[in-house]
Amino acid sequence: MNITLKNIKVYQSMSEETLCFEASLWIDQKKLCRVTNSGRGGCNDYSCNWKDIEKVDAWCKANLPRWGGSEDTSLPVPSDGYETDLDVHLGDLLNEHIAIKDLKKYLKSRVVLIPKNGTLGGGEFSMIKHPNYSSGSKARVEDLGPWFAKVQRENPSDLVISRYNDDARDAWLKFCRSIK
Repeated sequence: MNITLKNIKVYQSMSEETLCFEASLWIDQKKLCRVTNSGRGGCNDYSCNWKDIEKVDAWCKANLPRWGGSEDTSLPVPSDGYETDLDVHLGDLLNEHIAIKDLKKYLKSRVVLIPKNGTLGGGEFSMIKHPNYSSGSKARVEDLGPWFAKVQRENPSDLVISRYNDDARDAWLKFCRSIK
């Protein structure tokens, strides 16, 4: 089953205990319903028949990896973790959406450096502004090739992301997941 969110609108300023958002929920390339959360805690609201949501939720619990597991039996968490229900899965999709949006925003005026071997410490990344962006002239990314090469030479232990593509997205999402 392919579960996706489209037309996502996140309202960070209205988020209190949960993420305030609205989106279209698509199952196997077909729109199922609108999903929303007021951001005040609690589960998501779905604008469709609850039986349809129960089917998708059951599929998520049966097929998606469990989370929060621990090998330490003295902890109050079950050793095999918790089922990934539809609300948890949609939370993961929303976090991915926000992370990608952030990366695209960063890359407009900077390069992003992700540590390959933990050189910046746990969960840290850095950014370097394009040399002429701070002076007000916005150079085309294609014209900054020599500068990008210099940044890569000076930061050999970091992955330097200079433009958005599938590889950059995948590396960024992997980094974001590692700091949870």
